[in-house]
Amino acid sequence: MHASWKTWLGNAFLVVLCALVVDRTVRGLRPAYNWDMLGYMALALEWDVDDPVEVHRQTYAAAKAELPRAAYAALVSPTVPVRIGRFQNPEAFHEHLAFYRARVVPTYLIRVLHRCGAPLSAATWWISVGAWVLTAVLLIAWLARRVPFWAAIVAGTCLAHAPPLLSTATLNTPDGLGTLLLLFGIFLFFERRALATGAGTLVLAIMTRPDAVILIGLLVVVLFLFERNARERVSARFLGGWLAASAVTYFAVQSYAGEYGWWPLFSISFLEKELYPSTLTSTPETAAYFAELGRQVALIPGTGYFTVGKAVTGSAFVFVYLAFATLLLALWRRVPRPETLQRFAALLVALLLSYAVRWVLFPQLWDRFFALLYLLVPLVAVSMAGTWIESRREPDDDDVQNASNADTASITSD
Repeated sequence: MHASWKTWLGNAFLVVLCALVVDRTVRGLRPAYNWDMLGYMALALEWDVDDPVEVHRQTYAAAKAELPRAAYAALVSPTVPVRIGRFQNPEAFHEHLAFYRARVVPTYLIRVLHRCGAPLSAATWWISVGAWVLTAVLLIAWLARRVPFWAAIVAGTCLAHAPPLLSTATLNTPDGLGTLLLLFGIFLFFERRALATGAGTLVLAIMTRPDAVILIGLLVVVLFLFERNARERVSARFLGGWLAASAVTYFAVQSYAGEYGWWPLFSISFLEKELYPSTLTSTPETAAYFAELGRQVALIPGTGYFTVGKAVTGSAFVFVYLAFATLLLALWRRVPRPETLQRFAALLVALLLSYAVRWVLFPQLWDRFFALLYLLVPLVAVSMAGTWIESRREPDDDDVQNASNADTASITSD
């Protein structure tokens, strides 16, 4: 009893200490006031206002009233043609909303927060901060299943403070929320073995960041290939239904958003800003694409941190985590009973493939795109180690069969 009280008091102290650290971090975070904020503000208003001109007016009125003067001036800067053009022309502004409208979960949450009294611009950022805090809690919950609680709360809190994750928490975008939903879905599916709930959460992530469908599609394929001969495999019917639900959700939100397609997004992101994106061709220009891809390859590995103003947008962290993920896969086949780690290996393979596909489609090393990788690699490493240790304690089926045969032989000889 005495030892248990000591353990309880020690854990309680760590919980309070880490909560204070998280609180201090939250108080120190500052929003980046990136232009995307205006798009999400407008879409939150669009849930209740049908007139695009009125949405435009209310969006910029709220931004002017709520933002620091310098931040607002940067968003309507006459030195940036597309920014001043969107400010002056409601039609041009409305056309850009199609790039964000498919993210219905965050825009609806912004609407709810705003109707509860939050400033419209602040609501876009509070979602990022709230997602970061919940991600820290989820990290602790995941680790606590594999290591002592005191180690889980310290490691989880430290992992949440990785610079790439903190930079995501400063952005007025739904990337942090999308990362949280993907991580929670994977936690339920792979760690808790709650397949239906985990798959449903991952489908919900598509409504936060539609590109989540890449990871889900590859997960389905890799799980099917890896577990064809496994004793406790996920059924092909379940995987097919999950894939179908993901595809339907993706195409539904894309249709609702009025998306222009991949090439206009690529073109406006890398080649040339266009005030009226609806005028861009949807047919990829092969020469321009490969020229830009070559330029981006030449920039690898970059110079460490990439900054825009005071906001950190990217880093070279991705290469460290890719290396660790590769090492985990290399070690997987070398351990005894590798089949016990098969599902986690499938997750790593799908993760690496999805980021390769995503980079080919959108070749930028922005941390907000890779936040899930930074979280999953250490978590999967801990889960694989824990699963392997547990498997060492359990008798192998072959050992049980051999023991049974030996007992039978002994009885026969007697």
